[in-house]
Amino acid sequence: MTREHITTHAHRFIDKVLAKDMIAVDGTAGNGYDTLYLAQRAKAVIAFDIQPQAIEATRQRINGLTNVTLVLDSHANLAKHVQTMDLIVFNLGYLPHGNPSIITQTSSTLDALKAAIPLLKDRGHLLITGYRGHPGGLDETLQAVAYLSAHPNLSVMDAYTYDEPLAPLFMAFQKRG
Repeated sequence: MTREHITTHAHRFIDKVLAKDMIAVDGTAGNGYDTLYLAQRAKAVIAFDIQPQAIEATRQRINGLTNVTLVLDSHANLAKHVQTMDLIVFNLGYLPHGNPSIITQTSSTLDALKAAIPLLKDRGHLLITGYRGHPGGLDETLQAVAYLSAHPNLSVMDAYTYDEPLAPLFMAFQKRG
C-alpha cells in the first residue's frame, strides 16, 4: 500500500474547509508552498517567517499574487498582524534547503498557538504538521499536540502520520462555535 505524502494529506484537508471568501494564515512560510496553496483558495493570506530568505522565497513563489501579506516576524507575534482568521497552518521544523540549525522553537510555537486560538473564527481550523525526526522536533510536536488536544475550545478533526518511527504528524483542529 502506498502512503499519502503528509503535505498532500494536509492540502486535501484544506480543500475541504477553505473557501474563497476566507482569511488564512501561514504561521511558517518557509519556501512558500503552503502560502501559495492557500492564496489560490482564500480571499487573503498572511504568511509569517523569521528568516528573510524564507520571506523572499515565498515572495518569488507567489509571483505577484496581491492577496498575500508577508510578515518578517515570529508566528508568536501574530496577534500584532492578524485581527481574525478562518484557518491557520503551522508547518514546524526548519526551512528546507536552509540552515537546519534554525528551527521552530517549542516556546514560540506554544505562544503562537495561544495567540492564534482567540483570533480563529468559530468553526475555523488550525492545522499543524510536526516533523519529529530532527533535534527538538519530537518535543515540540508532542507539546503542541498536547496543548491543542487539551484545549477546551478545540476539537480534533483529523490526524495522520506514516507507520514509521518519528514520521511527520499532521493534525487538524476545529474551534468550537
